[in-house]
Amino acid sequence: MFGPDSGKASWQGLNFMYERVRIGTQDARRVQRCETLLSFFREEGCRMVEITCEEHDRQAASTQFVTHTVGRMLGAMELQSTDINTRGFESLLDLVNNTANDSFELYYGLFLYNQNATEELERLEQGFEQVKKQLFGRLHDIARAQIFPSHMSPVPNPPASPIRASNQIAATSNGSSFDKSHSSASAAMTSTSTSSASESRPDSEHVRL
Repeated sequence: MFGPDSGKASWQGLNFMYERVRIGTQDARRVQRCETLLSFFREEGCRMVEITCEEHDRQAASTQFVTHTVGRMLGAMELQSTDINTRGFESLLDLVNNTANDSFELYYGLFLYNQNATEELERLEQGFEQVKKQLFGRLHDIARAQIFPSHMSPVPNPPASPIRASNQIAATSNGSSFDKSHSSASAAMTSTSTSSASESRPDSEHVRL
């Protein structure tokens, strides 16, 4: 059934849930008494919903308990009205006001006496975690480094400068030229030495003569 804040202006269109139990059909007075009670709310414009207690608790956990939980969470955030309120934000402020007017004992009763409330609370937590993962999962590494500089990974060593690289190449080239020149000189000296040795060595046939 609706609360005092929801029905303070009118009961028109508000849900009135009921289940007929222990009435029977044999005693006409009991049947008439039940119909008189229901007709009172029907004539006030309530939307009459006949439903079992078990089904009511299951649906109430997904509507009433979740509504009160979200309203109290937003109330803990201390939301304040602004000059640029959207209609959606106005709805959130109304939700906070409506749930804040109800006592914590009423909210605790919705949790304690409805076995489906714990499951809905866990689903609410899982939904919040899923939304957080979707938000942070879209951030690329570069964007994250720009937004959160303190979490940037160490910067790798910069590449060698072009001037330094050129000097290294020149030194290597000069070293190669020097090796080639040294090898050529050594080859020339070796050739000269061999020629001199050949000239100074006496010919064997000339000795015989």
